[in-house]
Amino acid sequence: AVELNAKFQPKSGNLIGLSLRQTKGNYPNRQLAVDPLTGAVLGTVDNSFDQTDAEVNGDWRLTGQSRVLGRLGYTTRKHDQVQQRDFSGITGRLTYNWALEGKTNINLTLRREIGAVDDIDAAYVLTDGITLNPVWYPTSKVSLSAKYDWSKRRYEGDPFGVLGSNQVGLSVRRDNVNTASVSGTYLPLRNLQLSLTLQRERRTSSRELADYNDNLASLSAQFSF
Repeated sequence: AVELNAKFQPKSGNLIGLSLRQTKGNYPNRQLAVDPLTGAVLGTVDNSFDQTDAEVNGDWRLTGQSRVLGRLGYTTRKHDQVQQRDFSGITGRLTYNWALEGKTNINLTLRREIGAVDDIDAAYVLTDGITLNPVWYPTSKVSLSAKYDWSKRRYEGDPFGVLGSNQVGLSVRRDNVNTASVSGTYLPLRNLQLSLTLQRERRTSSRELADYNDNLASLSAQFSF
């Protein structure tokens, strides 16, 4: 990848910038596409791509207690072999941060992104999502937070579809993922941090047997020296 950035920062401390990024993805081994019903080889797929991202990014304080930061741009991805896999559209991630009375922060994030996916039936995944994350600091040593994240994922570039498979019911996979969590952090010492997180996640999918419900608990300790 090659990236070019230009930034402007006035005396107010706000920041606004422009970026242009060119990415080349190479897959040296071609993907073999096989019809899941007949076992017939449909062909091979070259997943190599060229991607261009043109973005406006920044960190802008609206008031003494609120600010907006993130990036907004246009992404174009072109694949070497199959044009039906190409993508072009608006992408970005914007976060609104609101500080209340010095002890509470509320973050609201909107995102639309494309990225890699560990799935043999897709070249990339397009994700639209929203995250709400309030954080409360009752004392200087304790913080409590909650997070809710909703995302809609569309798995693009199915090799069976673009190569002409006649499988009945074959369609682009779509997932909805809902994640809710609560976390607590405690600093018993200046260089020791203890954290506990409880999380509940649920995924519903258009793909058969891809739904799941998940409960997660994690406890961590971090010592800095």
